[in-house]
Amino acid sequence: MQELWIKNLKEVLGNHERRMERQIIIWGASPKSDRIFSVLENWGLPIAGYIDKNFSNVSEYNGYPVYPIEKLVESKYFVFVALKAHYDEVINQLVFHLLIKSTF
Repeated sequence: MQELWIKNLKEVLGNHERRMERQIIIWGASPKSDRIFSVLENWGLPIAGYIDKNFSNVSEYNGYPVYPIEKLVESKYFVFVALKAHYDEVINQLVFHLLIKSTF
């Protein structure tokens, strides 16, 4: 039986032809993100790279660049959070970042 997260991912990306005007950024450049990376890559979806708070220590992961959160200023990305243990923390950072961005 297919894992629930893969089923949920398929639902989110259901009409991906329309949605893939944006590239995908995976939050978390670590082995914890390898499964989501493999699924997205196998589906042929456009991966732009990773966001990681330790981006200055890791410039590339799985052959893709690693960026700071400020990369999201471009507003052209879907962000997949691959860190279950830190999910709430990451969401709070994303919300904070978007609120700061919208004030300028």
